[in-house]
Amino acid sequence: MSDEAVQFHGWVGQGPLDHLDHPEARWESLEKRRRDLIEKEAGDGLDEEERNELEALQKETGQFLNLVAPLPFEVLEQFEERARRAGVRLEEEGA
Repeated sequence: MSDEAVQFHGWVGQGPLDHLDHPEARWESLEKRRRDLIEKEAGDGLDEEERNELEALQKETGQFLNLVAPLPFEVLEQFEERARRAGVRLEEEGA
């Protein structure tokens, strides 16, 4: 098993999909549910439980992607600058 697969296995084992045996199946299940909720949100809307679930899935997805494919610092700095220009308040370092 590759280092990324081991990291992924450990990451997903901490979330709502830890009952599945294979990391790939976990990721596919997480992504399918996340996409389903996003589509429903754009259509009929979500109830509170579904909104909470989507928020948790979005957070887990972001954590996983940061683990296996982090953005270069230059790209992150560009995003931060765009956000500041748009008036988005960002957390300060060490906060």
